Amino acid sequence: DSRVCVVLARIAEQQGQFGMQNEFLSGAFASRDGYLLQNPQLVLEYAQAAKQFGAWRLVKQLAQTYQARYGANEQSRTLEIEASIFLEEFDKAKELLSSYEGSPAVKRRYELDIVGRQTARLKQTIASQKEQAEERTPEQTQELKTPREKHSGMWTELLENSTQEWGHHGVS
Repeated sequence: DSRVCVVLARIAEQQGQFGMQNEFLSGAFASRDGYLLQNPQLVLEYAQAAKQFGAWRLVKQLAQTYQARYGANEQSRTLEIEASIFLEEFDKAKELLSSYEGSPAVKRRYELDIVGRQTARLKQTIASQKEQAEERTPEQTQELKTPREKHSGMWTELLENSTQEWGHHGVS
């Protein structure tokens, strides 16, 4: 019964047993008793549990399924953005961020994540070429330099904005 699975999943979550939570939610989804249709938030709970294990394809699929059936909300959009970043689907992540309505600081963090992951991917490519004794092309050197500069600028801007916010709110 999916109701029992959901109750057990919530207990497992409270106890920090994310593996058990994932298993119970998986069991609830396997059940065909219609309980999930009455509780659409469970789709996002399952996506959150899958996120704990880095199952980003599943996270993205669940977020998109939720959005197709029930409409998008902040949690489903956030899950899809995070999954796109971790799956290195940078164009999709940027597209999703262009309509992101959450906190500007969170949006900036996602932008930093994208640039950081792009830089890491380029470094891997360059390291792989070095192992194969290939020369780095001028284009690759520029391609690596651009995200580094962008990353540095974004951090500077984030720190400046954070400092301004801190000074604006003051300390009580």
